[in-house]
Amino acid sequence: MSYFSTILIAALQHPDKSFREHLVKKIDLWINSKNLKHDKQSIENSINQCKGTLIEPFILGGIHLYSSILLSMLAFTKEENQKVVRLISQDAYGADSGGCLLKDDLTCTFHENFYKGEKPTYNKSDWSLCPWRYPKMQKKKITSNLTFSEHGYKIKINKLNFDLLNWINEDKNYLEHHLVENLELNSVIIPEDNNLVSLGCRIRIEKNALVIETRSTDEMVKMSVYFMRESILILDPGRDYLNRTVIAIKLLPAISENVELLTTLAFSGNDYGGWINYDCKDSPRIDDSEKIEIMKFINPPLEWIEPKLMSHL
Repeated sequence: MSYFSTILIAALQHPDKSFREHLVKKIDLWINSKNLKHDKQSIENSINQCKGTLIEPFILGGIHLYSSILLSMLAFTKEENQKVVRLISQDAYGADSGGCLLKDDLTCTFHENFYKGEKPTYNKSDWSLCPWRYPKMQKKKITSNLTFSEHGYKIKINKLNFDLLNWINEDKNYLEHHLVENLELNSVIIPEDNNLVSLGCRIRIEKNALVIETRSTDEMVKMSVYFMRESILILDPGRDYLNRTVIAIKLLPAISENVELLTTLAFSGNDYGGWINYDCKDSPRIDDSEKIEIMKFINPPLEWIEPKLMSHL
């Protein structure tokens, strides 16, 4: 999986200017190491030639123009060999129609969002960028606590917004009993990769909270091993929930009656809610210390959640 979008967001939004500049250089070196068909200036000139219409002007500037240029440079490398990139105007609302279609020969055509007649069709696999879905990556603090109940261990995660987590199924419905069932089946403890059902745990939803409990004191003994190992619990409703955010909890030994557990959100995909669509074969190389610095301020991709990195947060 490519982490280009995660690193790009950090390069645009990280609070440390010097770290942002450091990531920008890494991205530039990575893209320029490829077999480029077009340089940055040529792509920028082509994008700027697209004006849209009087009713629907095409406007890209600032971070949106910068991101579009990088995406297009990457798309048109010989390694990726994409034929078209669809760029949506930053003042347009909509992602399924309209936009500037930039081709690999740097010609472009504009399709109106409110097209009269039969609308052009687009491939979902086409690389694209949608500015109005640009994510504001202000990291939200999420808390969970380990306590005890009559059945053994109890973990409660507070102040959850299930809509913002995108825990809505593919039919756009929020069904509590389906969500609970999917969480129990798809949530796992890593690195052991055991799901909650096999570990004798159950989930229930309370008002703006999620509760995980062992089913009996016998199951509590089984779970104690993972608390002692400081394993990580990944709460994930599964692939039926598109663009979902998952919850990662570092388990700790129950040394008191109430233990606060390190908890963070993580993204299951790399499009950040539809902002960017791409499928490149690699990413800028970053080391663990750089990942940790990004994770302090930005919710990481799910693949970055592992005990070594979590221990530094």
